[in-house]
Amino acid sequence: MGETADTSSVVVAREIEFSLSEDAASHCGVEQERPELYFCADLSGYGWCFRKENYLNVGLGRLDSAQLPARLNAFLEFLRREKRVSRVPESRWRGHAYAVRQGPTRHIAGEGFVLVGDAAGLAASASGEGILPAVLSGRLAAEAILISRMADYPRRLEERLGPRGSARRLPDRIADVLGAALLAIPGFARRLVLDRWFLHRSG
Repeated sequence: MGETADTSSVVVAREIEFSLSEDAASHCGVEQERPELYFCADLSGYGWCFRKENYLNVGLGRLDSAQLPARLNAFLEFLRREKRVSRVPESRWRGHAYAVRQGPTRHIAGEGFVLVGDAAGLAASASGEGILPAVLSGRLAAEAILISRMADYPRRLEERLGPRGSARRLPDRIADVLGAALLAIPGFARRLVLDRWFLHRSG
């Protein structure tokens, strides 16, 4: 669409889904009914473990592509040390990348085209969560198409999603110290990071 990519606004992630042997399943610390999220100390990403019967999905996503390999290795070592996962295969990893809603406004609608969800770079800048923005943007785009008022789509989307996040970041050392201090506050991860950033709860 004629735009210059802003790499500071791109989440990069690696994930793997693999089957557990009967023995590995019996020793896996991840419960089927309880997905696990682990926030990076600098609050620039998070890791996850999702159990699906005898399958396990493990991954890590960050706004900092240069640190992804080292942070992923540290995360996997943490999972082994905490006895959440004993072994993760070295092959069959998949990579993902998508833009989050921060920095300069993107051109998301015009003559003969409209962008929604990840194509429009609508994932939440704080968490990378993109399901709610994808559903919302799809509905608003459809409404705009039906009444032939595509110019209204970006404005209505901005009204519903609120202001865009800032693309400015703290230096890594400061972000690590500040993030670790905030995550140590009782209830911070639950009330702000999970409820507000992920689940979009206002109360």
